[in-house]
Amino acid sequence: MNKPEVFTDSPGKYVGLAETIRGFQLILSGELDGFPEQAFYLVGNIDEAAAKAMNLEMEKVKEIILSTNSGQIGVLPNHAPTQHTQKLSNLKN
Repeated sequence: MNKPEVFTDSPGKYVGLAETIRGFQLILSGELDGFPEQAFYLVGNIDEAAAKAMNLEMEKVKEIILSTNSGQIGVLPNHAPTQHTQKLSNLKN
């Protein structure tokens, strides 16, 4: 049993020295300032934190409207994968 598992009920993960240094450099440089704090909770390396941050951000999205060559379509969360040719346009919030 890993030491953190006693306190978190979640298995710990080993992160090597080089990966730890890379993660700290990214954090200290401010590159990850846009990540929510929850993205860093109970993850291994920075790549896992980035993936978790993306998932947390996607949970906020209600619908995405895409302009395609055949008109506009709305894509809801957990939508079945589809493939369309998208018109070039700017993203808007």
